Amino acid sequence: IKSLGPRMEAHQRGAMALAEMLAQHPKVEHVYYPGLPDHPHHELTKRQQKGFGAMLSFDIKGGREAAKQMMLGTKLFQMAESLGGVESLIAYPVTMSHASMGEAARREAGISEKTLRVSVGIEHPDDLIADLTQALRMLAGSLRHAAGETEPQPERCPGIACRRCDRQTLFRVPEGDIICATPSCQAVLRDDEYQDW
Repeated sequence: IKSLGPRMEAHQRGAMALAEMLAQHPKVEHVYYPGLPDHPHHELTKRQQKGFGAMLSFDIKGGREAAKQMMLGTKLFQMAESLGGVESLIAYPVTMSHASMGEAARREAGISEKTLRVSVGIEHPDDLIADLTQALRMLAGSLRHAAGETEPQPERCPGIACRRCDRQTLFRVPEGDIICATPSCQAVLRDDEYQDW
């Protein structure tokens, strides 16, 4: 109980960071999190609560198969339907938490075959974002492969170095991210995290 306050702050920081990242991602159709200004209950939540909570859901493009690949492609998120703890969890409501509901009831509740639910733990937001980003990247490759399309290759980024490991092992992947190929780093880099060599 004594640590609940700081833990909730960490939970909510991570949830907001993930919600904002997912809301901008081209593979995500919609994000359900009251901390986002476009959520229908954003203003009500602001009046009633001191924070926006640590749970969010999102709809992913590609339906059931894409949701499955996304869930299995994460490394930090444990697959479980608990409301959460210090570890981040990911769940597929159709076959897990809401499996006992009929399809019509799930549809009325806003749950479809493309919906995933996340309970955000207290890990660093950058680590959680990097994990979901790599899962989305892997998903894009899996869907292209299933459709028989040729996989675009990463392009090397000469003349710039990773600020995290100081090595010139950066590649731009087809989705536009710049990643570090050093095995001990493997960071997904923001614009301020690489430098001219």
